Amino acid sequence: MIIEFTAYVVHQIEDTVRFISVDKPGAARKWAKSVKRSVMKLTEFPYIGRIAPEFADENIHELLSPFTTQSD
Repeated sequence: MIIEFTAYVVHQIEDTVRFISVDKPGAARKWAKSVKRSVMKLTEFPYIGRIAPEFADENIHELLSPFTTQSD
């Protein structure tokens, strides 16, 4: 399986990293790495996550991942 990030998703990740970085640069880097790590799991487990209800395609799944940080 090949994982491709759309330009929209890349832009959203970059925006989120910039937002978090204002107060917690270390947390921003940690968050970005956790997103990439979660998405890359799809190469081995393509059907993890729930089927995305907004799409009429059972091959499109959502990955929900809690992220918390107590300090940088």
